[in-house]
Amino acid sequence: MSPDLKETPTSTRGAYAVLGIEVVLFSQLRDEDQAHAIRALYGWVQDSLSFHCVTEQEYRWSRVGGGGYVTFSSISGSRKAIDVAFSIYER
Repeated sequence: MSPDLKETPTSTRGAYAVLGIEVVLFSQLRDEDQAHAIRALYGWVQDSLSFHCVTEQEYRWSRVGGGGYVTFSSISGSRKAIDVAFSIYER
């Protein structure tokens, strides 16, 4: 591993990867369907993160409009970002 990529207390500040997720045609859904879509999306995100052993300390979820962002705040978490993305996609 490169010396620049070693996990140290100071290297966990900031974002190492950001995964953006958008619900297609979200604005065309009725209000209750929008709420259901976001709840389902967040559940899929949590399940995928958990499945890939990304802990709550390694990411932050930010809801935005008809989707959200998962910001990975550690090197180990960011290494799993693509796997998490495909897990969400498969759901």
